[in-house]
Amino acid sequence: IVVTDSHIDFMVGESDVNEERYGRIIISYEGMEYNSSINVTQDKMPLNSFTITIEDVTFNSCSVTYTPADNEILYIASVIDKEYFSSSGISTEEAFLDAELGYYISVAESYGRTLEELIPAANLGGKGELKRSYSDMQPGATYVVYCYGIEVSGNDYHLITPIHYDLLKLPMPDMYEVDFDASIAVNGSYVATISMSPKN
Repeated sequence: IVVTDSHIDFMVGESDVNEERYGRIIISYEGMEYNSSINVTQDKMPLNSFTITIEDVTFNSCSVTYTPADNEILYIASVIDKEYFSSSGISTEEAFLDAELGYYISVAESYGRTLEELIPAANLGGKGELKRSYSDMQPGATYVVYCYGIEVSGNDYHLITPIHYDLLKLPMPDMYEVDFDASIAVNGSYVATISMSPKN
């Protein structure tokens, strides 16, 4: 602690938990009639953030770059149709993780593996910056682009960062009015051949 006429400086250890920490500093000195107190709030663990960059968006594809603040943490990264949450009834972070990681564990076990082994083998996530290209998406749909840090041992896991996400609304493809030339050729009583070709 460093005390001057106008400042009191002190250092605290970096937070290693995903929640704010609180403390109270009591200030007193000789001849002071009443003690003073200051409430101090320390922010959440500083290395739990991600930057999600979405680029090259078309009506059915996009590219995403996931950049963690801490390049040493393992994380899972993906996209999911926002409609999934309505149809499944999932509305909490805990329920989503149980559903997603429970599914991954069942897949891993079907191949005689664990979740820890499946994550790198199936390219579900990784460390450091990850660049992903997603295709065959539904035009006009809204997707949740997400990632979260995780520690895994076998099939045991726990979350080490909040779930970070961004919403992506895909455009619809351009629509055009097209005129067609059509011809029908009847062959016998039950067979007809229809031919169509656009005029423009």
